[in-house]
Amino acid sequence: MRITRIVIKNYKSIKDIDFKPNKSINTFIGGNSAGKSNIVDAINWLLGPMYPSFNSVCKEDHFLGKEDNKISVRLEFSDGHNLEMNEFREVQNYQGEKEIKSGLFYDGQQYNCKGEIREKYCSAYLGVDRKILDYLPSSRWSLVGRILQEVNKKFMGETYTHKGITKTKEAWLKNWLTIIRDQLLFSVKDESGEEIMKKFLTIVQNESAK
Repeated sequence: MRITRIVIKNYKSIKDIDFKPNKSINTFIGGNSAGKSNIVDAINWLLGPMYPSFNSVCKEDHFLGKEDNKISVRLEFSDGHNLEMNEFREVQNYQGEKEIKSGLFYDGQQYNCKGEIREKYCSAYLGVDRKILDYLPSSRWSLVGRILQEVNKKFMGETYTHKGITKTKEAWLKNWLTIIRDQLLFSVKDESGEEIMKKFLTIVQNESAK
């Protein structure tokens, strides 16, 4: 199962984004407060272990801190279905009348979004501390949950030797991710010799400040 489209509106620092992740690895690159973490937060809010609710949303979770900026987060999946948290969605009730609802929707219908439906869309999150976190909608003792916990336990406890240097695998991962970021991604230059990622970060920061 893959996420094929991400649509986020008025969530924290994100005003409006709509994009389709590629089928391989996706990387969010940007300066501080550019909104990278908030994209992941929005996904985790929808797919995390706690059933999502607007009861836990505060004023600051709305774009620019304005509660009139109604939040919506929609994820589309490779099976053709979608999950959406929407604070202000027009739906049709059983009588065929239109009304405004808020909450979790499955394929646009709120009353269809049962717990077992949401459990189809499991996810795992590798945090900033490089630890694998269990973000399964079902019990932490589910089969996939136990597998992830065991993988994380093994990963955190093992060491790896490279060029005569032995470190924990966690430390090597942090080191190599830093090298990929600084020596590969941020070293690409355009025809004029200017670093492309620096230009990109400037654009993102300017757009985020609007």
